[in-house]
Amino acid sequence: MGPALAERIELMRPQIVRFRADLAFFQEVNGQERPGQPRALAALEQLLAGTNLAGATLVSARGEDGGVFAERNLVIATRSPVLQSSS
Repeated sequence: MGPALAERIELMRPQIVRFRADLAFFQEVNGQERPGQPRALAALEQLLAGTNLAGATLVSARGEDGGVFAERNLVIATRSPVLQSSS
């Protein structure tokens, strides 16, 4: 088992802040289970909090239930409007 989420966020968030990006691509993102709801990108949302991408639209492939996959999601985080998505 690797480092805890909080430890990973502590290492990665300063890099995202430094980029000041309005658009970012992430790979190998895990989805988190939520009781009674589809799986979500909650850990990525935590990582992006406090950065220029806080509250950004997250676009990723989704399953039939509307949730993201458990592992290996490719995600686009953008502050720009998303006009169309197949997710």
